[in-house]
Amino acid sequence: MKILYITSLYDLKNSSAAIRNNSLVKGLLELGHIVDVWTVRWPSDLQSDFFIKESNYSTITRFELSDISLNESFKKSVRISNPFINAIKKNIKKILFFPDVCRSWKNVKVDENELLKYDLLISSSDMKSSHFLADKIKDINEQLPWVQIWGDPWSTDVNTPFYLKCISKYFEKRILRRGDLVFYVSLPTTKEMKILFPEFSDKINYVPRGYYSSVANPAERISKDYHIVYTGALNEKRNIFNLAIVLDKYNKSHDKKILIDVYGTFSDDLKTEMLKFESLQLHKDVDYEKIPEIYSNSDALLYLSNGSSTTQIPGKLYDYFGTQKSVICLVYDQNDEISKFLKTFSRCLLLENSISAIEDNLKTLELSLNSVWDIDDAFSPISIARQMIFLVEKIADSSKGSICIKSKDEL
Repeated sequence: MKILYITSLYDLKNSSAAIRNNSLVKGLLELGHIVDVWTVRWPSDLQSDFFIKESNYSTITRFELSDISLNESFKKSVRISNPFINAIKKNIKKILFFPDVCRSWKNVKVDENELLKYDLLISSSDMKSSHFLADKIKDINEQLPWVQIWGDPWSTDVNTPFYLKCISKYFEKRILRRGDLVFYVSLPTTKEMKILFPEFSDKINYVPRGYYSSVANPAERISKDYHIVYTGALNEKRNIFNLAIVLDKYNKSHDKKILIDVYGTFSDDLKTEMLKFESLQLHKDVDYEKIPEIYSNSDALLYLSNGSSTTQIPGKLYDYFGTQKSVICLVYDQNDEISKFLKTFSRCLLLENSISAIEDNLKTLELSLNSVWDIDDAFSPISIARQMIFLVEKIADSSKGSICIKSKDEL
């Protein structure tokens, strides 16, 4: 097929969504499809040099958006140290730049004749503006099948403020109605959305996020200590401090220490708090090209839950499945939908995110640091692309067959 793939997060550095999008397009290309990518141009200091060099596309168009330039200029010129004022500024920005800083993308001119060459339209969030542009394209060419990929839900997203939930749900429902096929990358989220929008349940499906590249263990480890690696974001929900408290205590009585290597950009307040713990080793955020080596030289990888009331799964989990490492999962509820999903993977060690629970399971945690697992090929780029195309094919078979696609045997 000739596919038009629309996403605002393709070249952005340190973006889980950018990894997901590049992985999927990489898989589609490996299956023999032609994929033209439409994305936005981010400022040079925010671009991923690695993914730009990887060139995962048949062609790529990067749109210049004034909103992005305005937002970056505002951030650099208006610096406020007062946390309360910063919170107000952040909320005002969410309203002014609704649905996101790429809001003007839907206003770009689209050549109607150019769209006729495509067999399939795919839009991928985040950011949600990708779906708004695809909605405009669907207006222009109603016969073009539209597949939506949602990295997160919208109105029920933990990051959607309460004052935007109503308007978010309105547009969320409108976009879902217009799509021909909808994918969520979290199984619990897929179940939740089928209940929230029962009228669209037939078109809502689960296809997980894949890893970008597989990572084998090195022939020899050089560190005398154990290293647990975490490369995701930290916030109120993703609490790393209970584990740090336990490990600081553990390391005082053990020659072989257990350390947590954390990679990222942190606020000054968070950094100050983290530096209080000897077990937390802080590193600057890195572009993806260094991630495989970091994972390879670790002894385990850390998963932090978004909280007990969410169905969203941090994308790093799927990157971990491309390694041979155990995944230490700190969760808030061992029986919620996320935990049930995590328990289906043998490499995942689930621990309640409390000091007492972590202390009670230190022996099991030690064992996990010495475990070696097979790389899970089910989450490779080509496997995820094949799952998605298989479902697209089913829709084509049940409709008027306007989608030209290879057979399953050919794939």
